[in-house]
Amino acid sequence: MMGRYSLDESGLIYANAGNKDFDNSRYKKFPADDDGIVLVLDADWYFDYDIVKRFNEF
Repeated sequence: MMGRYSLDESGLIYANAGNKDFDNSRYKKFPADDDGIVLVLDADWYFDYDIVKRFNEF
């Protein structure tokens, strides 16, 4: 979800910070989160980027 690893390639894919030299094209099967923030909520909220939705997509 955060872009360190990819389902499309083996090994560590990204190890920099601040999206420096981040390449979205290396994440085809399961895209990395755009801003690196995945919500974890204890209430029944629906956001396009919460952890439950991301897990179900995976």
